[in-house]
Amino acid sequence: MKNLFLILMIVQLLFSCAVKKNIPEVTPFINAEELKEISLSPTIFSILSISDRIILPDQNGNIHSISPNDKKSSILVNIDSRLSNEIFVQNGFIALNTIKSKKMILLDPNEKKIVYKSKKGSWKKIIGVDKSHIIYLNKKTLKVLNYRNNSVIFSTKIDHKRVINCEFSDKKAYVLTKNSILIYDLMNGTKTRKIIKVSPVSPFLKISDCIFFGDSERNIVKYSLTKGKVIWKFKFQKQLLIRPLFFKGIIIASPEDNNTYFITHRGGLKHWYNTDFSRLFDPVLMKDNLAVFQRTEEGASILYLGITKHSVMKFKNKSIFLKFPPVYLDGKLYSIVSYNDDNSLKLIEIGNKFGAEIQAEPENNYETGKSIKFTIKSVNIEKPEIRVNIFDAAGTNIFVKEIPFDQPSSFVWVPETGGKFAINVNTRDEKGVVRTDIKDIFVTNIRQIYKKLQMKLHRQCDVEEQKTEQENEEDNKKLPD
Repeated sequence: MKNLFLILMIVQLLFSCAVKKNIPEVTPFINAEELKEISLSPTIFSILSISDRIILPDQNGNIHSISPNDKKSSILVNIDSRLSNEIFVQNGFIALNTIKSKKMILLDPNEKKIVYKSKKGSWKKIIGVDKSHIIYLNKKTLKVLNYRNNSVIFSTKIDHKRVINCEFSDKKAYVLTKNSILIYDLMNGTKTRKIIKVSPVSPFLKISDCIFFGDSERNIVKYSLTKGKVIWKFKFQKQLLIRPLFFKGIIIASPEDNNTYFITHRGGLKHWYNTDFSRLFDPVLMKDNLAVFQRTEEGASILYLGITKHSVMKFKNKSIFLKFPPVYLDGKLYSIVSYNDDNSLKLIEIGNKFGAEIQAEPENNYETGKSIKFTIKSVNIEKPEIRVNIFDAAGTNIFVKEIPFDQPSSFVWVPETGGKFAINVNTRDEKGVVRTDIKDIFVTNIRQIYKKLQMKLHRQCDVEEQKTEQENEEDNKKLPD
């Protein structure tokens, strides 16, 4: 059995080494846009994204709300007390701590109100929050509180240092400790404890009936809650201390070796990236890629890593320093930064798109013989040279347009035939890097449709005339001589 395990480890290592050689080159840097209209309080101590807004709490008790689209800031809630820098966020709720009264305040930003205030000093650490419950720790007790009716429904003796994290799922609360997982059934009022024969060290990720976490032996572990056993392990060079992420069947792990691993649900390695520098903040899962934040001597550095495919984009700005972990909202990252020459705080949005946006006017219902205006907008490309090719369904290039960087990037095309067409835009930057973006459209040949419809109507009329003639002949035969 030991020999088999050793062979599997060697195969895994060889596969890892083979994948590392295929890491793609980093594309040109992506720029950041400062939301200049928004001034920030110097006492802000965190940045959050909840629903469609950015939430910024400050130490004076103000909870700021910002809409990036209209770039307007407002006070969501004012808490009449100074706040500490401690904050806990889960399931859309925010738990804050007051300095003087030492109370925990639970805020629902969607309802724009405080939903619970604790008694002074009645808790030590918050590990879980949902729409009805708070799970918190004292020195030797874990408590599950229904804050809607202010009643403790579970109380478990446990050293707070042994508790790792909590997640809610299927009307149950799951709490991972150093050697077990506690399952609290919030509907039936029952508690289950499952012993785990490994030593978890990272917060866990729950998917269906399995949890994924890092252990003390430098593995990421898949553990089945229903079977009560380890399904597979995948070993790293160093421990995994942060919570794994999940994207379309792929487990994403970022251990302390500065690498990022993408692992299949069966425990095989899909691909991985060596990010060279130490991690500044935990990675953030975006729509199509993973944002990795690096600690460099020059300032902010963000890598956008492809998840299903190998691809890397890089954001870098020597004059910007990220003050807090960035957050993801509607396709972009948002962060609070300070500059070398200014200690004031700024909110910036950082896009992760590189290439061209293709806009057509009208937006749909294209017809032969009618002009279509295309506008090509380059995104994060310096001095773009644009080449447009239009291909028909057979792959024949029927239109070519080249646009220098100092010329308007709009043109008009009048389709002569109907069918499916591909608008292929190649954008070359000043360093010679080319990006290709494609927009498919369908053109309707109204004249051809009209002719077909006219022919069909003629055929129907002919059939009706023949039918009428036959009926008349039959009627004539029935008439007496």
